[in-house]
Amino acid sequence: MILCSKLATQQYLKGKVDPKYDGDIKSLPGYNAAKFKGYIQLAALKGEEANISEEVEVDIPQPTASPNSATDPIGENVGTAKKAIVNTAKQVVKINRKIPVYFGFVLSSKKHNIIVFRGTQRTIEWVLNINAVYATKTQALSKSYGTIHPGFSTIYSNIAAQTLEIAKKLNPSVPCYVSGHSLGAAIATLAAIDIAVNVPRLKKQVQLYTYASPRVGDPVFAREHNRSIPNSYRVVNLADAITLVPFTVFFKTEYVHVGEEWAFLAQNGDVMPNHVVDTYRSAIDKQVETNKPRTSPNSGLK
Repeated sequence: MILCSKLATQQYLKGKVDPKYDGDIKSLPGYNAAKFKGYIQLAALKGEEANISEEVEVDIPQPTASPNSATDPIGENVGTAKKAIVNTAKQVVKINRKIPVYFGFVLSSKKHNIIVFRGTQRTIEWVLNINAVYATKTQALSKSYGTIHPGFSTIYSNIAAQTLEIAKKLNPSVPCYVSGHSLGAAIATLAAIDIAVNVPRLKKQVQLYTYASPRVGDPVFAREHNRSIPNSYRVVNLADAITLVPFTVFFKTEYVHVGEEWAFLAQNGDVMPNHVVDTYRSAIDKQVETNKPRTSPNSGLK
């Protein structure tokens, strides 16, 4: 699953620089044919990026002569010179536009289905993710499923319809793994319960694996999520600050984690090195994550 998270990030980055890229993970540098033997990519999940500004050059409209103006040889010469200047002049203006970006992909095999979402890469997403504590409102998933952080809800709503559409086409007789890292973990958390609620034939097959997930919703949401998806596993680096946002209580809304925690400790000296997908992949490859009670050395203070 963690390898899929890495590929989802690479998918996003390639889509940013190659407008002809179709989202196929086989062309990505991290793709390993042996590890994905038997899997078929059913879809690439795509949404719109937030507005971006860029400067472009546009032609300055040329002035038109008045039909009633008198003919003047000197004036004609001046007009000719002015026209030449205008013809070569450009004006720089700012325009806003949206561009499509990849959020993840869906794989299928005879034994498993996999839906994976990428982590944070865009500046606006990173600010929203790391500063989740600044949210002052919550948004209801439904009346009976509690409240969730509005930032995560907004991003997931961008790809919710296509996620459910492809989920309805998956084989309901095999496990459906939903996974993601960082922001992708929050999106995966929402996608998992969305699928369980709105694609009933897949409900018993949904299993959630997240890495570096922030808190997504309130206690009601967490309780209903855990009830709907009993096979839910959250891998966390104890030195990763992103897993501690939003605050447990903020603006009268309480935020809690979902699923069973599997933890490890990798202190790399800064926020990003502690959080990146490679740190999680290294821990998982070494199988150091555990769900056992943690013990820490005494500080020596009395």
